[in-house]
Amino acid sequence: MGSALAFYQAGFHEVEICAGTGVNPCIFNYVRGAQCLRVHTVGEQPEDATISDVSHECPPDEALKRPGSREDEERPARPG
Repeated sequence: MGSALAFYQAGFHEVEICAGTGVNPCIFNYVRGAQCLRVHTVGEQPEDATISDVSHECPPDEALKRPGSREDEERPARPG
């Protein structure tokens, strides 16, 4: 999980994963309806992170699930 928890606790609930090593690359997924934005960052702490790449790639379904959340059941199928 790397430092994903630090980003989540800082309010970035869209964090999918952080490497936790080196420059600490992280991936964030923003989904609205059928539109997706995937943001890659580098930086160890939220206040130091910078964007390294963006795409309109939709994340894998499992990356959007929050354990124990009804959100999993209510989320519409991603575009494909």
